[in-house]
Amino acid sequence: MLKMQRKYYMLKGKDKNMNDIRVEKRLFCAWNEEKEIKWLKNMAKQGWELDHAGFCEYQFKKTEKQDLNFSFDYRVLKKDEFDEYIRHFESCGWEYISSVASWHYFKSKVSETVYPDIYSENTSKIEKYKRLLVTLCLAIFPSIWAIVFNLTLLDEEFSLFTLIIVLLIVFMNTIIIYGIYRICRIIQQLRKNL
Repeated sequence: MLKMQRKYYMLKGKDKNMNDIRVEKRLFCAWNEEKEIKWLKNMAKQGWELDHAGFCEYQFKKTEKQDLNFSFDYRVLKKDEFDEYIRHFESCGWEYISSVASWHYFKSKVSETVYPDIYSENTSKIEKYKRLLVTLCLAIFPSIWAIVFNLTLLDEEFSLFTLIIVLLIVFMNTIIIYGIYRICRIIQQLRKNL
């Protein structure tokens, strides 16, 4: 995994010394949620609390060593729904951290949380993964159109650039299809445990 530390990082308009802020680059997929949670919990136990999550980038702040729970939700929200959504989880003891691409990150102290996850039952988890599944399925259609469009261009006149574009789109679709498969397997496992 890629790791990166920056000497200084701009945070809320103030320069923070690298001793207070740590930035890590990691790639986790939606079907590896447990692996991401385990890593974040381990970082908190080492005294690095997640302060912000971005695409493949995690910003930590130096704190005392803590035993924290982390949980994620995938939900596309309208601006007017966001505050109520956050309040709902806060009323259940979860603190909002940040959001990236409709993934919302929450944390809570293990000692203050009744459930180690924001979802206390599998039916709610299934709904979360169904929302993600819909997004992944919708992402496939424009990609298929792009492949067909670019293949018609290749048919008219060969272009190495067009061929590379088609191969990249096929590669991306392969990852999306694999993601759909893995999410379906997670849903299937959760249904078995109902």
